Amino acid sequence: MTSIVGHHCANKARRRRERESRAGRIWNDADFDCLKLSKFGIDVEVLSGAKKAKKVFRAWKERWESMDTPKKDSILENNLVAKYGGIKWFDDENDCVVTAHTKQMYWKKERKKKDKSNHTGYYILACADGFDMTQSPESQDSDLWEFWERDEELYNLVIQYYAQNPDDSVDVHESGGAADSDSDLDAGGEVA
Repeated sequence: MTSIVGHHCANKARRRRERESRAGRIWNDADFDCLKLSKFGIDVEVLSGAKKAKKVFRAWKERWESMDTPKKDSILENNLVAKYGGIKWFDDENDCVVTAHTKQMYWKKERKKKDKSNHTGYYILACADGFDMTQSPESQDSDLWEFWERDEELYNLVIQYYAQNPDDSVDVHESGGAADSDSDLDAGGEVA
């Protein structure tokens, strides 16, 4: 009797797997629960698509973004957009909340000055309410956008904004915390 029931259950499970495989579903939510991935720091709800992944914002200039670039670099720009895109802060000068452009950075090229300073590089494109992300900044009203340098002032404004306006989709970390990137740590584990 046991072998008949076992055989029936095995065939039923095999048919269910084949049916779900044809539909493009290899895993279901119950499979994620039984894997116990949460003990490894993996959010199962994000994997299943039930919840949006949290953006981790490191509020300091990381070592990888300190590279000098005499000309545009699409890889660096994409990495900068991934870090800064969608981040908000309060602009004291214009008395409004601005958002970093979600698809591009602002490239500024300057000639070297007599004092050897050079401000060529990528800047954050800060957009105010009313800015159309599908249009180029130059084709829009200059009051709706400006570029910001990636410096301590910006990082402090971002930290302050998210402390006053908590957002479940953004996790802001200050330097020296648990979210230090591996590339920023020296051999002793200290932030470089």
